[in-house]
This record gives sequence, structure tokens and C-alpha cells, in this order.
Amino acid sequence: MQLEKPTCAYGVAGPEPAVASRLKRSEIRELARLARNGDTHAAKALVEHSLICGHKKLGIRRYLLALALDADGLDCFEIQIRTLLEELEPADLSQMVRDTRTIVGKLK
Repeated sequence: MQLEKPTCAYGVAGPEPAVASRLKRSEIRELARLARNGDTHAAKALVEHSLICGHKKLGIRRYLLALALDADGLDCFEIQIRTLLEELEPADLSQMVRDTRTIVGKLK
């Protein structure tokens, strides 16, 4: 699967989203595998896809992973993520952070 460098559907990073429509499940699985292995472009594409599809918690999880991987261009998601975080229970956020640390820890 060849990934293009993602743009951002929510900000000034580009006029069109990297994920113009819903991805196929097989594409999502491949992007998730790549992201879990440290691919920042895949991680950002998954954030964008999740937010476009309205998957709030999944979008936050994927944002945290992309952030932990030091992916570029995440600032365009910041306003939406902050809004979603306000709706999230603290315990849920704590669990998401622990899960992200576990994934990133496996990369080292």
C-alpha cells in the first residue's frame, strides 16, 4: 500500500483531506499495522479518517498515537480533538494514554 503524505481536512495544511472517502476495512487494517510500527503518515491518515467518520474516541486514540510518534501536521486537528476531550471521562483518557504508551513502548 503506497501512502501519500496526508493533508488535513480540518485546517490550513491542505485543501483536500488525505482520506477523501471512507477507507475499506483492509486499508484501515494496513494503516493501523503501519502506525503501530511507527509510520507517522499512516498514523495521521487514521486520525483524519476517524474524525471524518465521526469516531470520537477512536479519533482521540489515534491522535494520541500520532502525537506520541511525533507525526507532523497534527495541529490542524487540535481544535476538534480539544472539543472531543472535553466530552471524555478522565478515566477513559487515562486508559487511552496507557494504551498509547504500551504501543510506543513496543517500538523501542
